[in-house]
Amino acid sequence: MKRNLLFVMLASTVVLASSCAKKGCTDANANNYSAEAEKDDESCTYTARGTFWYTQSVSIAQYQAGTTTIEVYVGDVASGSPLNVSDYAGPATPSCGDAKTISVEKNMGAVSSKDYTWQAKDQNGNVLYSGTWSATGKAAGSCDVIQIQ
Repeated sequence: MKRNLLFVMLASTVVLASSCAKKGCTDANANNYSAEAEKDDESCTYTARGTFWYTQSVSIAQYQAGTTTIEVYVGDVASGSPLNVSDYAGPATPSCGDAKTISVEKNMGAVSSKDYTWQAKDQNGNVLYSGTWSATGKAAGSCDVIQIQ
């Protein structure tokens, strides 16, 4: 009888321990990552961060064409931070948020990756370049780097 009671108590402890696992977002790239979470509850939310840049050759070609500023639109939303055409990054690929780049953030909700169309436009709204950004949710301080060309 004591042996059966001990078995029941042990089994109950195992069941309680497994059901008490702290739930939360376990993806370190999510906005709401919880280091204490032991079980993912599918509550993760993501922000895509992108840094757009162009080289000296793009700068020269656009300057010669009469462009004074370049602004990136993701979807139909302006980045809000146009660059003077002479403000180019490089020749090496820049890091997230470096000077002479255009930074963009997109709230992606519960989706960890999504494709966005983008356009680089001049001061008159004319499309100079366009492409697709395969955005992924990133932890703060990291981003996707997209070259305008």
